[in-house]
Amino acid sequence: MLDSLGVTQFQHEVYLELSRSPEASLATVAVRLGTTRHEVDAALTALKELGLVQRSTLTPSGWRVLAAQVTEIPAALTLSTRIIDVVASAQDEVLAFLVGEVTPQSLEENEQLATQLLERGVLLRFIHLDANVKSPRMRDFITWFTERGGLLRSAPMLPVRLALVDESTAVVASNAQGAVNEGLIVKSPVLLAGLSALFEQYWERATPVSVAAPVAAEPITSAVVPITRQEQNVLTLLGRGMKDSEIAERLELSERTVSRVINQLYERTSSETRFELGMKASRFDWV
Repeated sequence: MLDSLGVTQFQHEVYLELSRSPEASLATVAVRLGTTRHEVDAALTALKELGLVQRSTLTPSGWRVLAAQVTEIPAALTLSTRIIDVVASAQDEVLAFLVGEVTPQSLEENEQLATQLLERGVLLRFIHLDANVKSPRMRDFITWFTERGGLLRSAPMLPVRLALVDESTAVVASNAQGAVNEGLIVKSPVLLAGLSALFEQYWERATPVSVAAPVAAEPITSAVVPITRQEQNVLTLLGRGMKDSEIAERLELSERTVSRVINQLYERTSSETRFELGMKASRFDWV
């Protein structure tokens, strides 16, 4: 389920086996998986590079799983329930691959959750399947979502069902269809960086989605198009004439994150220059 990040099915099985039985030796793990000690050790070496395990002199296998880096979703919970729980905790940003059939129930759940997040100023960037956004029942949701500042794109194919929250936690389905009770909670910084990069690759290639709406009689305000605290901080420092590198240092962010935030603000405001962005930010009462 993490093959897009370079984790093979076998490596995943080794990781789960050692997670469930930390007292097991390499030989025991090999027997349970029907392989050799050498293959198990090679898999663990690869997992070490991903920050999921580390060597240890205190365990029979000579390895230990780093706590809570990747955990299975309990069978008692559905994948959708866990995604909702994790996404509801977002403070700054949610990135998502939305895979699966669009139903009235799923649209209602998405709208309820998006309402809470957008009202808190959380930035939402979702990628739907092309086939789903063409559905008549999606039209009202697309209009509602984009009018409130949500960013929506579509792609012909998506690798897996995914929700990435605040660059700190991700929920990943076990397959592209998002099986009901199969998924992982990911907290490994290395894997999260990989998932974020994967999302950005698809985002760049995806097609922006919107539904034409009548021109508003009143100017758009920040109440209609909210922004996150992070975006507001970036805008404030931009207004002071700071460079991306200076903003990154002041806010303790990476330059990549600052550039991404600025580009998203360009897109949301249809701005082409920083001056134009500043004028619109002032109009929206963002700064």
